[in-house]
Amino acid sequence: MSNPPPKPSGILIAILVTGMLITGASNSLWSKAQDMVCVGNCDDPDPSKHKLFEQPTIQTLTMFAGEMLCLAAFTLSTSRFNPFNRPTRATAATSSSSRKLAAQNRLGNAPLSRPDESAIYFNESDISMINEAVPAPPPTATEDSAAVGPEGGVASKHGAAGVEGWRKAALFWAPAVCDICGTTAMNIGLLFVPVSAYQMLRGALVLWVGVFSVVFLKRQLAKAQWIALATVMLGVAVVGLSSVVGGGGKKEVESAGEGAEGEKDPLVGVLLILVAQVFEFPPPASQFVLEEKIMERYSVEPLLAVGYEGFFGFLSTIAGIIVLQIFVGSTPRGKGGYFDAPNGWKEVVNNPGVWGSSIAIMISIAFFNFCGLAVTKSVSATARSTIDTCRTCLIWVVSLMLGWEHFKWLQVIGFVLLVYGTFVFNGISKFPAWTGFHDSDLPSITLTDEADLLSPEDGEGEGEGEVEEEERAIGRSRSVDAMGRPVTRRSGSGRRGEIMPSIQSAVLGYPRIGAKREVKKATEAYWANKLSAEELQKVAKEQRLIRWQTLQSAGVDLIPSGDFTLYDHVLDFSTTFNVIPAKYAAADISELDRYFAMGRGRQVDNVDLPAQEMQKWFDSNYHYLKGEISSKTDFKLVNTKPVDEFEEAKAAGITTRPVVLGPITYLLLGKTGRDEESADFQPIDVLDKLVPAVAELLKKLEAAGATEVQIDEPALVLDAAAKLGPQFEKTYAAFAQAAPGLKITLATYFGRLEDNVNYVAKLPIHALHIDLDRAAGQFDAVLAAIKPTKLTLSLGLVSGRNIWKNDFAASLKVTEKAIAELGAERVVVATSSSLLHTPVTLASETKLKPEVADWFSFATEKAHEVATLAKAISAPESVKEALEKNAASIKARRDFEANSDAAVRERLAAVTQKDYERANPYPVRREAQAKVVDLPTFPTTTIGSFPQTKEIRVARSKLGKGELTTEEYEKFIEQEIKTVVEFQEKVGLDILVHGEPERNDMVQYFGELLEGFVFTEAAWVQSYGSRYVRPPIIVSDVSRPKAMTVRWSSYAQSLSKSPVKGMLTGPVTILNWSFPRADVSKEIQCKQLALALRDEVIDLEKAGIFAIQVDEPAIREGLPLREVDWDAYLTWAVDSFRLSTAGVKDSTQTHSHFCYSDFNSIFKHIIALDADVISIEASKSDLKLLEVFKTFNYPNSIGPGLYDIHSPRVPSVEEMKEKVAGLLNLLPQSDLFVNPDCGLKTRGWAETEKSLENLVAVAKWAREEYKTKV
Repeated sequence: MSNPPPKPSGILIAILVTGMLITGASNSLWSKAQDMVCVGNCDDPDPSKHKLFEQPTIQTLTMFAGEMLCLAAFTLSTSRFNPFNRPTRATAATSSSSRKLAAQNRLGNAPLSRPDESAIYFNESDISMINEAVPAPPPTATEDSAAVGPEGGVASKHGAAGVEGWRKAALFWAPAVCDICGTTAMNIGLLFVPVSAYQMLRGALVLWVGVFSVVFLKRQLAKAQWIALATVMLGVAVVGLSSVVGGGGKKEVESAGEGAEGEKDPLVGVLLILVAQVFEFPPPASQFVLEEKIMERYSVEPLLAVGYEGFFGFLSTIAGIIVLQIFVGSTPRGKGGYFDAPNGWKEVVNNPGVWGSSIAIMISIAFFNFCGLAVTKSVSATARSTIDTCRTCLIWVVSLMLGWEHFKWLQVIGFVLLVYGTFVFNGISKFPAWTGFHDSDLPSITLTDEADLLSPEDGEGEGEGEVEEEERAIGRSRSVDAMGRPVTRRSGSGRRGEIMPSIQSAVLGYPRIGAKREVKKATEAYWANKLSAEELQKVAKEQRLIRWQTLQSAGVDLIPSGDFTLYDHVLDFSTTFNVIPAKYAAADISELDRYFAMGRGRQVDNVDLPAQEMQKWFDSNYHYLKGEISSKTDFKLVNTKPVDEFEEAKAAGITTRPVVLGPITYLLLGKTGRDEESADFQPIDVLDKLVPAVAELLKKLEAAGATEVQIDEPALVLDAAAKLGPQFEKTYAAFAQAAPGLKITLATYFGRLEDNVNYVAKLPIHALHIDLDRAAGQFDAVLAAIKPTKLTLSLGLVSGRNIWKNDFAASLKVTEKAIAELGAERVVVATSSSLLHTPVTLASETKLKPEVADWFSFATEKAHEVATLAKAISAPESVKEALEKNAASIKARRDFEANSDAAVRERLAAVTQKDYERANPYPVRREAQAKVVDLPTFPTTTIGSFPQTKEIRVARSKLGKGELTTEEYEKFIEQEIKTVVEFQEKVGLDILVHGEPERNDMVQYFGELLEGFVFTEAAWVQSYGSRYVRPPIIVSDVSRPKAMTVRWSSYAQSLSKSPVKGMLTGPVTILNWSFPRADVSKEIQCKQLALALRDEVIDLEKAGIFAIQVDEPAIREGLPLREVDWDAYLTWAVDSFRLSTAGVKDSTQTHSHFCYSDFNSIFKHIIALDADVISIEASKSDLKLLEVFKTFNYPNSIGPGLYDIHSPRVPSVEEMKEKVAGLLNLLPQSDLFVNPDCGLKTRGWAETEKSLENLVAVAKWAREEYKTKV
């Protein structure tokens, strides 16, 4: 499916449509005027003896000359002198759309170049965008790099080569010949009938559509469509009869000279006009089919295609004139007739009325094509039909005003019947219910589908695969109905020969990091003062354009904009609507620096600002910044980022669907600001204050030309939304009123709507998006709820959270069912959520085995999948090869999964309850541990990692490149460990860590040492801000072939008499921070990981490691979004942790770490983990989350983080003292550990050293301050 076109401004559309209307009407009028020019015996007082101009072949030549003028227009549009030329435009914007446009830019019943056709078709770029050629987006794993031809064509593996040189351009000769036959026949017909009747009779195309769809395509028409065809036929008959009964028009009667209409049978003209259309449309050898084949195989600009056809038509017409002169015009009977070329040329040269009208015809044809190719397809089929009807009426009115015709009621009746029948046939109108012909869902009929015409049987016959290339399959629609709407036939299910409109494809969001982490590098360079703000914004703009171009070239219809961010999209919402706490607003810094200060803190030039609180985005691995909201928050629109980015894409020739975070979701995910005085305040209380500001943004989007907007309200899948029906109704009613022309897609994802769908279905929105990847079970309920409404259903079929290739067969079953219930016009296929949770492109992976890479699909590939699914519904033959490859890939994956590791599964099956339990309860263990290591009160430690310096990263890279031997690398790592241990001893920490310099990532490191994982080179995913990770991929059963960490922990312990913690990542976190398997449950995968880690824990204990930390920062974030599902998840999650740690002795101290967690709802499960010590993120939560530990009297030791490691700022001793004092109001000091929030991997050494020195100083102060209170 091709990208929806950019929409020009309303004024530009009006100008262009007016131009089309005037030039289209004037062509017919000028042609008729030319037919009435006297060229002989003009002085005779008897008008009946005048000889009129009757040269249809010369008129055809004139038409082709007008088309040739498009070559000049094309040359100008691609010239550097064109003021509208924008060199930043993507080739994809022309390569995918122009091929479709040139073949479809007929007005429903006329060839590519005719201005006097019956349904308007529009180009996919506005007037300033025609034929631009610029760098293409980067190649994807599903397409070869494209070679850009001189005309902007793209030569790809799919065979869509640019039309280069006259040999290939000559392919347009064949359709030009068809055009000659049809046009000449019509020009002759125009001599016999009034111009209004001529124009009306051209609308008889729908008859040919119906006849050929049945004869050639063996299709079945609905009852109402047969009646509609009969109505059209009756209308044609009545219009024709009006030309026969009562003779010609007024002018013809008065001045019927030699050969004039008054002496001819109008019935002959009617028949010629009707038969002429056969040359242009459905038969397999028609002009339309020939053009279509050319445009599918070659990429050529629309204006260029028109010009080529005009050129070859011009040459062919000259040749035809010569032949006809020899065999007809030179004969006695042919002298002075239609084909007497010398006489005709003499009449043109000697009569200003003839050559003047010829020039006018040429200009009107050229301008008509230019206007048509400059208008977007945003004008609906109904509007196009209305425009054409207006053009016919305009011709009629002018003809009457000029006295060329008499007004005839019979002609009015026929015209009304013809238009009404055509509208009903195409589903624009319906017969009244009382007639009995009121079909509820009329299918549309294609003008042509050459694969079907060549092979009448569905899915059979040779030649189907030759031109059904993947690029065309997912990028373009091949056919139009009689009113100009893209349509195609559905096969493979449903009744044979069923016809349906194309459905749209959508992507909800796309990674914003850059294929090579360009955004990370640029932002970090800006923070380091190595890049200016302007340079940073330039990189951001370049990346936005690449994202849009990538999706456009993939064939996605609904492309998102406004979802790009330099740090966090929720933070973007806060800064857009002035949710900026006073301390940030008061800082004397730039807006950009204020933005980053809110995200990561700032400690520069006497400005000391902490970062805002960070939390996981629902149950994903992405972190967002919580908005701080109070009753004093002054919501207002302070920037127009979504509008700016929409216009930025529009300027690049790409129409997008802006994405806006829903206000209700934003407030539900926010936190109460510190300036709030009411203890009962909840952020949702100020919804009424926020809605007008968001409504203002929607107004601006509509004014900028946006026709659709995606508003994300994932909070609808939470239990909290059950009580918010009135708030949603009021909010979206306000949005609908503020921007009535903006179609709202309400996007939900990550979970199921449940009963919330009942009020959502009643909202004044255009479409509802649901996640069918993570909540497939909701499909039937949602379908039933929206069926009685007019809502479109967006099906989230392609996973936005995982990397497995989509199972097309399964997805198509769901889509087919939705279409059967709602109709294709109410169904969209889409990604389940934004693709920001997936890597950018599989094309960057060069080291994966081909058979393994074939299992995966990253963001770019998922965009192709969405487009392919849409095309598979609309034209399955065109993606036959893609569907077959997908089925083979899915089967290969299933075959691999069936070959499981029997030993792993047998071991898991043998686990007993005893394996989940420590030998004794915590009080007994605590005494045993104290005998081994006598820790002071307020013992200090860190969470595990120390700064990953540039030197460490370089050494790791050199090892991978073979520039360092394993021995050299290990010596380097030993030195790094020694440095970390010595620093910790120097600063006075009580429990040390080895610093983890050997680890690239806390999950990836273990995955690389376990069986059952595969890894990538560049599959980066954003965690938060500029922190990106490369999640490992679980592909099979997991086991530990050998010890993973004992080597380094033992070495670190050998360097110090202080205890050194062994550091492991827990099974739940490894699972949740990896891309898991889809064929077995998460419980099975997690417990397999637990058994592998259990072996490692026991080996660490045997190596003399006193404290072993098994981190589970992801245990809370993996919690299902619905409370009813919590117990099942927490049971196996807690069991997995216990299974990994319960194998050690009482004297071994087990630790675990949690971050970004609200423990209130799962506290009993935290206790059930039975870790001896837990450390938690608490520095940015105002200690509120710790109240539950006091309420439930947590029995074990705990280390709440004293400072935020996600910010580079150094916490002062005084602020950490205040936190310790606050903690002691909630926790007994005997159980309190002193530590940072999280690992120090992302921090620099200078800030780390100072922060830890302050932390140890606070612990020493606390021991003195509270020593008498123990």
